[in-house]
Amino acid sequence: MIGSRIVDLDDLFALAQSHRSVVVPKLSVWKKPRPAAFMMNLTGQVLLELITAGMYEYKKEPKQGVR
Repeated sequence: MIGSRIVDLDDLFALAQSHRSVVVPKLSVWKKPRPAAFMMNLTGQVLLELITAGMYEYKKEPKQGVR
């Protein structure tokens, strides 16, 4: 499930501090949730491309109860 969009490094840093994950749904390699702290360690050029493509906070989908 996709949460809010990441528009700058401050947003990404806040997610890293709160141990959250991010996704980039438009790029197949980055569709899987990855920790925001890991993403902070990428080079600036790669981060710019990912943020431009659309980086979002990852939120787990609520589990459906089995009856």
